[in-house]
This record gives sequence, structure tokens and C-alpha cells, in this order.
Amino acid sequence: MREKLASFLGIALLLGGLVGCGGGNPAEQTLPTGPGETVVKVATVSPLSGGQAALGTAIKNGAALALKDYADKLKAAKIRVELAPQDDKAEPSTGSQIAEKILNDTSIVAVVGTLNSGVAKGIAPVLLRDNVVMVSPANTGVALTESNWHNFTRLVFRDDQQGPAIARYATQSLNAKNLAVLHDKTEYGQGLAEEVVKSAGKLGARIVNGAGKGEGIDPKAADWSSTLTAIIAQNPDLLFYGGIYDTAGPLIKQAREKGYKGKFMGGDGFDDAKLVELGGSAVEGTYFTSIGADYAQNEGKQFFDAYKAAYNAKPPGYAAYGYDAMRVVLEGIISAGKTGKANSRPDVMAAVKATKGFKGLGGTLGFDAKGDNPDSVVFVFTVRNGELAGIGPAPMK
Repeated sequence: MREKLASFLGIALLLGGLVGCGGGNPAEQTLPTGPGETVVKVATVSPLSGGQAALGTAIKNGAALALKDYADKLKAAKIRVELAPQDDKAEPSTGSQIAEKILNDTSIVAVVGTLNSGVAKGIAPVLLRDNVVMVSPANTGVALTESNWHNFTRLVFRDDQQGPAIARYATQSLNAKNLAVLHDKTEYGQGLAEEVVKSAGKLGARIVNGAGKGEGIDPKAADWSSTLTAIIAQNPDLLFYGGIYDTAGPLIKQAREKGYKGKFMGGDGFDDAKLVELGGSAVEGTYFTSIGADYAQNEGKQFFDAYKAAYNAKPPGYAAYGYDAMRVVLEGIISAGKTGKANSRPDVMAAVKATKGFKGLGGTLGFDAKGDNPDSVVFVFTVRNGELAGIGPAPMK
């Protein structure tokens, strides 16, 4: 749960005093140039505009804060790192254009991103052409580490871990026997929904819609009446939606208005306070799985306060993973710099991929041969009194 993971924060903060407390927006600050410095850039790629901008901006802001906190380490290594934020608008086509732009800017040696698995799927193979490493703070799509894109790594779990965990929690902890499953037809949403359907069936639950396979909806639609009416007639115990908070909030609200009395559940795409802003009281009691850590309490308060001072906002869940992803990248750049290769894309990639046992804000970080983090954990959260509240680790068996 978030409370338990707070203990990791103390370790992370003791390992070098990484969280800064100064004011000003780190994304707008440029490190001074020193004699003999190697100058490189790290791009963040995430939605900075549109309905998913809250999560995408959190990733960028967390990365910027990490860069600020590494100023002394970088100065000692005679390396100057600049941030190059990119707005992918949560659109795969835009992401592909950004990938070509990054590839052509040889000063960019690494990428922190993306938020959306569909966007990552279009970016990773392009960047692989010149060994530009990606460290994702959010992508859960299974194919991303099963497609021989050796430059792609992630800090978070995969959907074939998250989906079964959701199904187990829904059937074992929430006692749901009849499930309705919807998704937003994206790489992320559909992939996660398919994993939930597969695992729920093995656990003896019945999927009541889409001929037992669930169904997709248009996330940009304003009215899902026909779909919801048909689902409600089946009287499911739980409605699962594979998608992002910007659709989940209005969808849940509309289902309640139509008389749905059962439970709601989603994945990590629900993990932002805007879920409550968009869904209002209708989302109270909604469950979702995500990454974990409570950055407002205990040792995490330093990170919470530093983020709030810099951006005048509470850090959303993915802010810390943007922070950790950038820290992993910066450690890789510093490591490559020890042999004068901080500006070498292949050397930075090799150093980043060698990461093992790194103490992050939410737990231990490192990569296996595929680029997955073997220590990633799925946590369950709920909306309680209008706030996102941790419940604890999801059942993994």
C-alpha cells in the first residue's frame, strides 16, 4: 500500500539527498555551462495538452525535478543535461513524428516516456535505429518488452501482471461473479481489458457483454447510453473499464445516472484526482490498480513538498515515476561519462539497461533482459471521501 511504500522513500532520500526544496519551475531552468562540460539532452515524451495532460505533465514535472536535484552530481561529472519536453498529445501519429525529431537531434541521448503504450509502440522501434534508450514511467503494454526493442525499458508492471491482479481482486476480494468489461480501443485499454477477461474466466467469473469478451467504446463520445443500458440489463456485479480517467469519470457518472448499482474498477489509467473532478460523487467507491506510494506522508513528505513548491500542485501518482525514470537515466549518463561517453547513445543505453537494485521513491528499480522491472508491484486503490486512497497490494496468486 502507499503507507508501506513510504519506507522506501526514506532510503531514496538518504542516498544522496536527491529531493530539492527550492522554488521555481525546474523545467524552465537551465544548468550553467562549465569548462570542459559535455552537453546532452534528455527528452520527456508525454501528453502535455488534451484530456490526458494531467498525467503527462506530471511525468515531465517529475523528470524536471530530478534533473534539478542532480545538479551537483552532474557538475562533479562535468556533464550538463538539458530537458527537452515533447507533447505527444496521447496520439501515436504525433509520437511517431516526435521520434523522428529526436532521432535527428543527436544531442538527445535518452527519453523518459511515454504515458500511453500505443504511443510507445510507435516510438520505440524508431529510436532503436540509433540506440536511443527509453525509460518508461507508465507503459504497461505487454508487446513493448516482447518485440525485441532492446532500447525500451519500464519501471512499472505489465498488463499481463495487472490484468490478472484486477481479476483476482474483483472475484476474490469484491466477490464479483458477473463482470461487464469495456475498453477505449487503445493499445493500453484494450490490452488490459483482454487480460482481465482472460483471467476472470479462469477464476470462474462470467463476462456479460461483448459475447463474453467485453467490448470497446469511443472514448471521445459524449453519450454511451445504448452500451450502458444493455450492460445494466445484464445486472453485472462489477463494471471494469480499460482506459484513462478523462473518459472513466464521465462514463461512471453516466452509468450511475442510468441506475447501475454495482461496483466499478479500472487500471492505472484511473490514477489521477481528475477522475473525481470529472465523475463527482458517482466515482465514490470506485476501485483501481496502479503503482504505489504515499508522497504526502512520512518520509515522502519531502518529495511532496518539493513538488508542490515547484509547481504549486500536489504530485499526481506518475510524478514520482517520472522523477525516478529521470534519475535512472541520469545515473546512466553519469556512468557512461566516466569513460567520456556521456554523449554516446549506445553507451548511455548500455548503462541504463544495466540498472539493478536502484532505490526509487516507490520501491526497487532495475531491468531484466527484456527491459521489465522484476520488482514491480500492483497496488489497489479506491476513491474514499473524494480522495484517492490506498488499500494495499493486489493478490498476485
